[in-house]
Amino acid sequence: MKANKLIALLLALCMALSLAACGLGGDVDLSGGKDSQTQQTGGEAQTTAIDYDAARAAYPADTVVCTVNGQDVTWTEYYYWLFNIASQIETYYGTITDWDAAGLFDDGTTYNDYVSSTACNMAAEYAVIEEKAAQLGVSLTEDDRAQLDALRQSDEDTYAGGDPDAFCDFLEKSYLSEAYYNRINETALLYQKLFANLYGENGAQLSDEEAAAFIENGGYLRAKHVLLKTVDEEGASISDAEKAEKLEQAKQIAADLRAAEHPETAIDEFIRQYNEDPGMEVYTDGYVFGPGQMVQAFYDAALALKDNEVSDPVESSYGYHVIVRLPVTPDMTPLDSTQSLRTMAAASQFSTVVNGWLDSADIQWKNGFDVFTPGGLFGPLTRQTEQ
Repeated sequence: MKANKLIALLLALCMALSLAACGLGGDVDLSGGKDSQTQQTGGEAQTTAIDYDAARAAYPADTVVCTVNGQDVTWTEYYYWLFNIASQIETYYGTITDWDAAGLFDDGTTYNDYVSSTACNMAAEYAVIEEKAAQLGVSLTEDDRAQLDALRQSDEDTYAGGDPDAFCDFLEKSYLSEAYYNRINETALLYQKLFANLYGENGAQLSDEEAAAFIENGGYLRAKHVLLKTVDEEGASISDAEKAEKLEQAKQIAADLRAAEHPETAIDEFIRQYNEDPGMEVYTDGYVFGPGQMVQAFYDAALALKDNEVSDPVESSYGYHVIVRLPVTPDMTPLDSTQSLRTMAAASQFSTVVNGWLDSADIQWKNGFDVFTPGGLFGPLTRQTEQ
């Protein structure tokens, strides 16, 4: 049976070689036992408790939930994902009272379907990556093993004060077996090595043409601008007279830039003389940005320009901008990212590849799990008490 596929980048993010990245030790209460939330209902305090310990004990640890291309996925592995997904939904959105409701999902997916299919896909994706790594001859080296040992030591220090036995207890309380903890981290490295095998380190082997297509499809732009602010340091608007003066100044800057033989370089002098955006001192090659990373008026104006073209003054909540759009190249890094656009493009392609592997995987439910529902497992225990 096929489960709905995940975006593979979710796995890449989760497999960041740390417990916190996989949901452990973060905002979710992973101490084991019962997680309770209290709600007010008609004059009574209603407490809903989910007994995660009892839920995990519903099946023997080695029960085979499904097979992925013939490889077993056990209850221990499947439950780890069920717990993480369900508990995070509850942490951020509240107690799930109706598991057959669509809730958060615009496509009508129920909580039951979402939690079960996502858990299945997370477990399946690990199996698929291991299988593809073996097929492509990608394996872990001694240096990789040393990195994993260092990670283990770091996690022991962070979560158990450096005590190996206490760390194993911590994993158990977090519904993560030691073997599966090791497997998660090993597969994380295999994921990275598969990526490098197909696209080179940091996606260096991805062609300029493929990266350019990603840039265009993603709406990435680059621009420099002169900002004349219409708000003071406290964010209060300046006077109408001052605003009018700044608008005229912005119009003159735009006219002077258009008159320049090379506006893309001429703007640097105008930035030096007039600009009131300190970011231009940091991003000396201009801002590289996608939709939603700049104020909308700025983005729309830059999008309407051709490369090296100058805008009319553009008003935003900050003031008047005179913008010069500049070419974007694959090895530039956009705002709010540490990766180049080429790396991001390669990661996007790899996500599609991994999703294809998962989509073609033979997933067979076992032991009645084809009719299993998380709501039936996690169905909350409720008790009423007077205020």
